[in-house]
Amino acid sequence: MSLTIIEHFSVLKDPRKIKVTYPLINIIFITVCAIIAGAENFFDIVDYAELKKEWLKKYLDLSEGIPSHDTFHRVFSLLDNQLFTELFIEFTRQISQELRGVIGLDGKTMRGTKGHTPHSAIHILNAYCVENQLCIGQMPMLEKSNEITAAPLLLDKLDIEGGIVTSDALLCQQTIATKIIEKKADYLLALKDNQSSLLEDVTLYFNEQDKKSAAWDDTLNHVETIEKGHGRVETRNYYGIDTTNWGMSPKWRELNSIIRVRSIRYIKGIEVHETRYYISSLRLQQFKKAAHAVRQHWCIENNLHWQLDVSFNEDGWSGKAGNIAANIALINKLALNLVKKETSRKSSLRRKRFSTALSDDYMEKVIFNYANCIR
Repeated sequence: MSLTIIEHFSVLKDPRKIKVTYPLINIIFITVCAIIAGAENFFDIVDYAELKKEWLKKYLDLSEGIPSHDTFHRVFSLLDNQLFTELFIEFTRQISQELRGVIGLDGKTMRGTKGHTPHSAIHILNAYCVENQLCIGQMPMLEKSNEITAAPLLLDKLDIEGGIVTSDALLCQQTIATKIIEKKADYLLALKDNQSSLLEDVTLYFNEQDKKSAAWDDTLNHVETIEKGHGRVETRNYYGIDTTNWGMSPKWRELNSIIRVRSIRYIKGIEVHETRYYISSLRLQQFKKAAHAVRQHWCIENNLHWQLDVSFNEDGWSGKAGNIAANIALINKLALNLVKKETSRKSSLRRKRFSTALSDDYMEKVIFNYANCIR
């Protein structure tokens, strides 16, 4: 498949049954460019298209003019999100060349889509490749589903071989661990009270190890890190235990190690202690890699969810529920990935997006240059 947006997403089936005035790819391409340039609703998208009409004509047939905001709204409400997601995943795989390292799974709620009922806001499970700094897939929560049922479906669509999949405690499930192993990847899953029996066993086993002299070896199963910033100092001690001969729970596929993290944070003179536990298919020989993965998991919150909320104002798409919200969420991630892949300018995300609004040449770099580099 081609690496340009226009060619790649042209295979999307148009969901409109009546005679089409405005081609679907026009609507997709205009929306991606407009959101990259800062658009936050369909009225903004139409304004962008009207002002950039001459530039857009270089790539699109605009003989019928620019669609109205109602047309954009209707198309995204009808567009097949499953096929759109599959094309997004394939597109991201191509522009990243190789997905490796830590792949974080975490859910995000689009708060602006909340209706009159408490749990009506759309919730989306995202997959984020930390080393590539790209969102590589999403799975909206379907009716009567949750992250636990969505995670295996999302993993099925992703190429994660050789990676380390991380998650919070909600996704610490035997079915998910098994799916990750079947995809030829490793898992590192946070452990909390939702797996109470396993948590109790792991806690007791670490307590027993603490009583043994020289139980923790800085060259093998203990790592200490110290981080300073934003007015606080945090010390983290990571401890690992090999469980390959323990037989603690045969139901957990390839459970080869357990990890404990003890952290001490000093914030304005106040000391805060916290202990967290993890299970992993990584062996003890890979303990330092596992400890690093524990910390890297939070990149999905800081570098994806925070950017979508703050930079893209994703919660500002109020009232756009269901299919339309899932499709806009995908467009936001596509736009974020493209801006991050453009590295000729060493500036912030906000400044790069502002530059695309001012300069058509720079917009072309963001939209097309990655393809030229990979071919």
